[in-house]
Amino acid sequence: MRAFPSQYHLQEADVLYFSHIPKTAGMTFRTIVEDHFHCHEICPATLDEHIASIPAEQIKQYRLFRGHLGFIDLPKLVPGKRLINVNILREPVARVISHYDYIRRTPTDPRYDSIKDISLEEFAEKLTLGKFGKNMQTYRVAKVAQFNLNDLSPEETLELAKQSLDQFAFAGILEKFQDSLFLLSYIFGWNPILNSRKENASKKPKTEAELSAQTLAVIREQTQLDQVLYQYAQEIFDSRFAQMKEALTERYGSKDETISLVALLEKHAEHRYNELQIPPAHILTYQFCQPLRGTGWQRREFPNPSTVFRWTGETVSTIALPLAIDQDLQIEFCIINVLAADVLQSLVLEVGGMAIALSVLYSFDDTIILQGTLPHSALTAPFTHLTFKINRTLSPRDLNPNEPDTRSVGLAFTSITTFPIKPGNSGGTAAFLFNSQPWSETVDFVKHHLQSGQQILAPTIFQEQFPTHVPLYRCALPGVIHNYNPELLNSSAFDWAILHKGMKQELGTILATLLRQRYRPVYANDVFVVFSGDRQLPALPSTNVHVKSLYIDGLKHFLNQSVKPFHPLANHLRFKVKQIIRPGN
Repeated sequence: MRAFPSQYHLQEADVLYFSHIPKTAGMTFRTIVEDHFHCHEICPATLDEHIASIPAEQIKQYRLFRGHLGFIDLPKLVPGKRLINVNILREPVARVISHYDYIRRTPTDPRYDSIKDISLEEFAEKLTLGKFGKNMQTYRVAKVAQFNLNDLSPEETLELAKQSLDQFAFAGILEKFQDSLFLLSYIFGWNPILNSRKENASKKPKTEAELSAQTLAVIREQTQLDQVLYQYAQEIFDSRFAQMKEALTERYGSKDETISLVALLEKHAEHRYNELQIPPAHILTYQFCQPLRGTGWQRREFPNPSTVFRWTGETVSTIALPLAIDQDLQIEFCIINVLAADVLQSLVLEVGGMAIALSVLYSFDDTIILQGTLPHSALTAPFTHLTFKINRTLSPRDLNPNEPDTRSVGLAFTSITTFPIKPGNSGGTAAFLFNSQPWSETVDFVKHHLQSGQQILAPTIFQEQFPTHVPLYRCALPGVIHNYNPELLNSSAFDWAILHKGMKQELGTILATLLRQRYRPVYANDVFVVFSGDRQLPALPSTNVHVKSLYIDGLKHFLNQSVKPFHPLANHLRFKVKQIIRPGN
């Protein structure tokens, strides 16, 4: 008899628990569930043996446990917490076949050597209760209710599994995976989950029709309990799914209109969110460590402890943000990886069906920060839906045949920031840049010597630090990306120049202008060289390691841009570099 409510608000004291049963789409389901938790709330261990290495006090802080964790006594690890169980079940014969095929094609699996040369029928005969595969689903579900099953008969284990399943917040069916995700969304009030991921997906296994009668009989004999439990789970699922559709139609639909299940679930998710009474925000910073309310994204990735990002996984990716709608807002977002330049150039941001003009605040290596304006007429309550569109996705393996990653990806996002519009104002998306020592020291030096009314030629992002000294400039996307204001450079109406040594695309042209007009380097570090026309400031010698490398790199790039050998600017640069390399010649 069902004992769990049809809908549920996860509480702070709740712990969501997903004990991944092998070959039930658990890797895909796991990443979907992870999307709805902050990454710091998720226990990093996905295997039983890894749990023991985590301190007890740390374990108590997590709100999501997921993975192959069927053989830990979780209630003892999180005393005082309520376990909210979710799982996916699969037709037992298909699960055994898939498990067999997986082991035989995975040499790293500890069972590979004992399985690789035996038949499916022999594999099925070798199955032992629970851990190795005989009635594995029954065994795993029963252990959630009672950790020690050693004294129970098979019939008692099955009955306990049924009782346990009755207490589950959610039990999905792999053969009805998308409908299962809709039901999951409904129960917890999440935005309707439209699955496009296939994590750790196997090649299509054999079907029952391809098996001999003898092999099929052996598998069925070894999965009798699972067959009964699976049928029981199907009945529960079908009943809950029907109840969900009826409740959604009653509340949000009508007999006079046809409305899709996805649209009904969207209304339901908004209603559940409104019940939380969270005020909308003008200033909002969304980082991809936070729960995701959106579609078309790949799983989170953690290249280092301070960086979390997601790839767009489709040509259309969306995210919903709870923004205030009474005024226009500025938006900034940071992309840290692009596999192909045309994908970035094709990027379009839409809000409420309106395309938002994007400009470049910063571009270096694979990192780019883009900015736009969200008109209040396009904002909607309780969520404004941002839609990112690109021309294509591609796989890392498309670029490198040795790359194991075959996912389809587009752009890698780390953060999205919104804030009220103010000239020269930034939402802090680039804070990670100015918090670094070379950037902060460069800003401090210039501010110490800067005089009123002076203008600075610098990467566009420096307007945040010098709003009255760095003229407003926005490089539009799509188009050729400039980090420096070309109008200011061409006019030469600047008193200072802050050159980023890594931004080589524009370095040669800027250096030629500086040297022709006798600007001198007055400060340098690992990232920047600062030039000034102020003769009162002591100049750095040309042999300074940072200045020297800047001149050499600038010359190389300038000459590589098909500059004629006797172009006067090229000659001037070549002469200066010779002086640096061989002083006195």
